[in-house]
Amino acid sequence: MWHNAGYDVHLLGSDRLVGCKSKLLAGRIPCAPGPEAAAGMARAHLATDRARYKTIVLADEPTLWAAVDLGSTDWLEGWFPVPLTPASLALVRSKTAFLCGSVGAGISTPEFYVCKDETEVRRAADSMGFPLYVKASKGWAGSGLLYVTSQASFEEQLVRISYENSVVVQKETPGESASISVLYDHGIPVCWFAYRMLNTWPNRFSSACTAQLFPHPGTLPLVRAVGRLTQFTGLAGIDFIWNQETDQLTLLEFNCRPTPVYHLGPRAGVDFAHALREMSSGKAEVQLPNRSAEIINLFPQMLYYSVEHLQPAFFLSALRDAPWAEPALAAANFRRFLTHYLPDSLKRMLKR
Repeated sequence: MWHNAGYDVHLLGSDRLVGCKSKLLAGRIPCAPGPEAAAGMARAHLATDRARYKTIVLADEPTLWAAVDLGSTDWLEGWFPVPLTPASLALVRSKTAFLCGSVGAGISTPEFYVCKDETEVRRAADSMGFPLYVKASKGWAGSGLLYVTSQASFEEQLVRISYENSVVVQKETPGESASISVLYDHGIPVCWFAYRMLNTWPNRFSSACTAQLFPHPGTLPLVRAVGRLTQFTGLAGIDFIWNQETDQLTLLEFNCRPTPVYHLGPRAGVDFAHALREMSSGKAEVQLPNRSAEIINLFPQMLYYSVEHLQPAFFLSALRDAPWAEPALAAANFRRFLTHYLPDSLKRMLKR
């Protein structure tokens, strides 16, 4: 997508990243694995090579958090996705701060309580009842999240809660999981589309394996409201719940990094590469998605789901979404899929 937008793409990261296999990379800056290593290497590299780059993207949340936590934010000036103010940084560093900010902005959110210790967590659970979620201030792809269905489950999982930072106890909202993939320009959504997450893997809180384009009129006010709140610039994702009975959309969280499905944009009537090219020239026109409700099985996520649910038709369908124009990239994803099902002893041998 960045290549199609006219950029020479350089990737900073460990050689374990599947993206390192892309033939479209103009260069790679190697570093040790882990978000702290990536953030530290990025700061060191930009100290001498900042002028080479027009756009810089921190592609996952742990690396973004590590970059902010390095100390002075002076090195983030001019390219970080939100203003470098304490309030704006809090919105992308803490899911707790983001939920509280969303309530203040008038955005519909689930009922929740911010708790600093076990006493407050118990009080919140007594008030809301079950089922509910306990969320850490930081988490991604289901990490830092506990799902509690009963009093017995609650008592069992209490020992897993860390109070190093405040936690959110949140009432489960009935409805279907959905998401928005969006490109913001200083809080203005210039290109976006929404989709329902029909199947997920490895659990219900993980990435979508099947996406159904979701042309709901309520997604436009939601994506605009989140943009006004965060003043975000760049690629991001918004998770929400759609209640079919009330037709209401309820915001869950903001993913302050690129999400996996921008390549589906043309099937929703939008073009992220075109929008990035226009943003680069300073003239980005807003693109609105069409009314398509197409269903797409995603590569490589659906490969895992189809095997574990014995759905060969899903497996074959997902192959249509594979990046066949990038043979090495497709092969790396297939290798990761195959090794996932190997015994641990054989996996260790292959890594040597």
